[in-house]
Amino acid sequence: MMQTVIDVRMMTEADIPAVLEIQDVCYTEVTPESDASLHAKLSASQSTCFIASLDDCPFHLIVSICMTWRWRRMHENLAPGARWWKRF
Repeated sequence: MMQTVIDVRMMTEADIPAVLEIQDVCYTEVTPESDASLHAKLSASQSTCFIASLDDCPFHLIVSICMTWRWRRMHENLAPGARWWKRF
């Protein structure tokens, strides 16, 4: 039996059109992110944005995306590890 191979790699700007298509299909209850927003997030933290694609499909069909980026602490005066959300 042949196993499906999933290739995980860092996202590039060339992936954004496919990501927009995935959002159009999956985000039916919320407004999808814009092309400009995706470009900005990818530019801000490319090392934390990933694509998973099926290795054995033509054009490596994208099956999943993971976009994360670093956030600055909201309250710089809090000690590291402090829970800022408990203050509100």
